[in-house]
Amino acid sequence: MKGVITSTYGRILKMDSTKKITKKLAGSIGDTAAWMSNIGNELGQVLNSVLTTGEGAGLEELCQGIVTRYENAGQAEPEAIYVDRDCCSQSGVSSVLRLFRPWKFVVCLDVFHFMRRFNCGLTTEHHPLYGTFCSKLSACIFEWDQEDVQRLKEAKKGEWKSSHGGNAPTEALLLASISTGEMAKHCRRRTRAVEEIRVMISGLLESMWELTDTTGLRLVNPDSMHHVWEVQQKHLECIQDPAGVELYTKTGTLQKGGKVLDVLRCGRGSSSLESFHRHQCAFVPGFRCNALHTQMYMLEGVSRWNMNRAKEAVAVVGASTLRTFDVRLMSHLNSMSQRVLGCSLVPEFTPPGKPTGERIAVEYLLAQSNRGDLLVPQQLPEIPTEELEDDGGEPDVTVCQVADLRVGDPDPPICAVEAQVTLEGDSGPRSLDEDIIVEEDDTQDSTSDQNSRCDSRGVLGWDAVDDLAAYLVGLNRTITALSSKEEADIVHLYMALPAMDKEPLRFGQKARKKTVAGPWRAPRKPSGSAPGQQAAERLFMTHGQAAQDPEVHRVSECVCLRLLKEFQQAPNRPKDTRSRTLPIPQSIVVAYSHLKQLLEDSRVVLEKTNVVLIPVNNTTISSWLLRRDKRKDRDMLLQGTILPKRFELAKDSLPEAQTLPAAPVQHGHEAMVFEEPENREGEAVIRPRHSVRSALAQHYQPGSYVWHGNLPPPPSPAWASYQQGHLPPPPPPSPAWASYQQGHLPPPPSPAWDSYQQDYMPPPPSPAWPSYQQDYLPPPPSPAWPSYQQDYLPPPPSPAWPSYQPPP
Repeated sequence: MKGVITSTYGRILKMDSTKKITKKLAGSIGDTAAWMSNIGNELGQVLNSVLTTGEGAGLEELCQGIVTRYENAGQAEPEAIYVDRDCCSQSGVSSVLRLFRPWKFVVCLDVFHFMRRFNCGLTTEHHPLYGTFCSKLSACIFEWDQEDVQRLKEAKKGEWKSSHGGNAPTEALLLASISTGEMAKHCRRRTRAVEEIRVMISGLLESMWELTDTTGLRLVNPDSMHHVWEVQQKHLECIQDPAGVELYTKTGTLQKGGKVLDVLRCGRGSSSLESFHRHQCAFVPGFRCNALHTQMYMLEGVSRWNMNRAKEAVAVVGASTLRTFDVRLMSHLNSMSQRVLGCSLVPEFTPPGKPTGERIAVEYLLAQSNRGDLLVPQQLPEIPTEELEDDGGEPDVTVCQVADLRVGDPDPPICAVEAQVTLEGDSGPRSLDEDIIVEEDDTQDSTSDQNSRCDSRGVLGWDAVDDLAAYLVGLNRTITALSSKEEADIVHLYMALPAMDKEPLRFGQKARKKTVAGPWRAPRKPSGSAPGQQAAERLFMTHGQAAQDPEVHRVSECVCLRLLKEFQQAPNRPKDTRSRTLPIPQSIVVAYSHLKQLLEDSRVVLEKTNVVLIPVNNTTISSWLLRRDKRKDRDMLLQGTILPKRFELAKDSLPEAQTLPAAPVQHGHEAMVFEEPENREGEAVIRPRHSVRSALAQHYQPGSYVWHGNLPPPPSPAWASYQQGHLPPPPPPSPAWASYQQGHLPPPPSPAWDSYQQDYMPPPPSPAWPSYQQDYLPPPPSPAWPSYQQDYLPPPPSPAWPSYQPPP
């Protein structure tokens, strides 16, 4: 395992530290480590992972060990390294360069940590405008490739048409449908020039200087932000992309909306190490662990992590699906398949090099404290309460919203209304081209009605949806079935809906019912549910159905909106059995469920329409109301605010992404050689097995109980003499036993038994039975047997016993 870790190299290095796993250390190393420092590469692999008492000078041995590893393997020094601190120095020589001397690579500051430093100038991260500030700040730093963004827009446009009845979306709807994850996955970006970033961030701070929430709390703290921006301006050069370094790699393609999109992996920043930190804490099971076990878990976890990343970093034709981490097994398998088949069965595997002697994990910490052993604590430590941390599923804050970008569209769709707001105020009248852009879509047969209403997302046709929802909400709340007139009205209103609202619903998967195998220890036993599945079912399952968000269906959303307006006043809400007024979410669910029951029980509505009301519950209604409140607060706070205009995309194309190599990259280190086990075919000694049970007799004669065939031979005369001389004679039966037999044995059968035997006993055996007895009965007993019988056998049976014979 050490060889797998010390055989890893990289073109772009990342260095970062975490404190999460240090909380699990126990025994002699408990409370001695301050950081777990990791160095990774652009592929997500980890070059080394050590526990240390402090950053800075405490990492010199770690960094020099990697320098020596590169020199011994003949590897070229890395092109750049991303760090979260010590990126530059007033003396001109960075502290990181001193640690990696004599290397002269480019030291870059991670953009995520650069943006996080601005939080010191904000009042709180829970401000309603915090997300807007982060998105605008990211747009000030990066510019996106125009061709990639346009290709993604075309794919999302085709996807929208396929799910909305062929209707083309507006520009605002199209940009809102593109998530930040899709932008980072399919589009390339690069940092802007230093002066351009400085001007844009200054303009952003000036525009958001006086913004407050509804309570009057400012987003920006003026005194703190002045100091933060003054200090961070010197780091604008540190966040620049290194010149001549290829940051993007194409890992595959993806089909979306009828278009083929490239799947890209970016080597910028230390995001891969942040992801590794979350997994690294899971390497050590339980709450606490001593030094020896921590070292074992760290070696196994990091080696397996690197092997998985190495397999994903190559595009080998005919790659195997073998799931094993045994390097010895894979090496022997490849060597034997080369001799027999002429090819390797695991072509993506490369034998690791010999361990370089670098200290890993706990060894590094013990060396800093002048101890070289891994001591096991004498007694188990107390188990503290575990503090759960939510680390997964966080969006990348360095990716801005697509709405903050000015994306040109050569063929804009219907009815796009877009307001352009500039930095400087404009008191004069603006031209029609600046304020409103009205275009006609070729898919429409005629121009849209000016009186047609749009929903909160800007989709047309809301008036027909509102009419149907108003009719449903106006139904009697006490009925259990619809009348013929009500059914006809619902069918008529349904026919007036747009085509996109008549499409059948497609529900997304809430949780994957799949057993997850344990990646670091033995596979988990099938438990019947995946992690998070029970939580999803507990929150979203309602009477056997998965509750949905009202926004997935416009009719359901409009019904909830009308019920929300009705239940704003407490007297209008329903009450429970104790005459207590229900809260708004529960009141909406009660009235909504009644309307849903009326539609489901109407055969006319089900046969002539596709109108359905999706299942909801208190959880989905509450989250929907919370999102609406946050969106209203943000829009209200930004109303009339002059923010920076939409940022332009890159005018020239970005460098093309490199492709994955077709074969594993070979390094100059000395490969580890595994000796094949000796061939011991035919040398196994088979031990004879003696059965405990006696074998069946081949034949026996009448009157004899001595078996013949597979039994051992009779004892020798010497054994008989030995028995006579050493074994005690059998004791004669005591008088008490004879009296016991006379008193407890059953009496002879009564005369009625003889008559019963004559009436019910089976007939005597056939004439063939004596011949069968003569052939198969055992031989007569030996002369010694009668004497033995007289001493030890019980008395003979009663006279009535011979008359009873078993049936043939």
